[in-house]
Amino acid sequence: MPNISSFYDGTVTVDLDNGCNAVIRKYLSEKDFREAQAALLSNRQYTEAGQGSTVTARIDTSAFNRSLVHSALVSWNLTDERDRPLKIDDKSLGELPNLAFRKLLDKVLELNKEVEPEVAAKAEGEFRDDGENGDRVPEGIEDSTAGV
Repeated sequence: MPNISSFYDGTVTVDLDNGCNAVIRKYLSEKDFREAQAALLSNRQYTEAGQGSTVTARIDTSAFNRSLVHSALVSWNLTDERDRPLKIDDKSLGELPNLAFRKLLDKVLELNKEVEPEVAAKAEGEFRDDGENGDRVPEGIEDSTAGV
């Protein structure tokens, strides 16, 4: 019988260029996403004034992105200027060239997104856009509303 840990067994290697690569988990957990969302709004302030209260927050999208990448990273072959292995932590993530960080983030997001079946099928060319009112009709199916 499959267990829940089987969801998290897979990894993917991401080429970061110049011989550098990183290994990331294929799938993140709901907890990983909750932690990233908490980082997104970590600077919340709650104030009570008279009859009401106010919550203000500064949205930190880079903290959200770093949290997702950090949760996904398993290993990498990056080294510092003395050729010592670089620890996987927020400091190291912050020092990555943006191009390398974006490759990691893009792969994490790609692997963890849910796509509606219609969108996935459209990407694979299984739908055509000629139904009535621009409806999307599966290939090989006649539009029964045509001419009505």
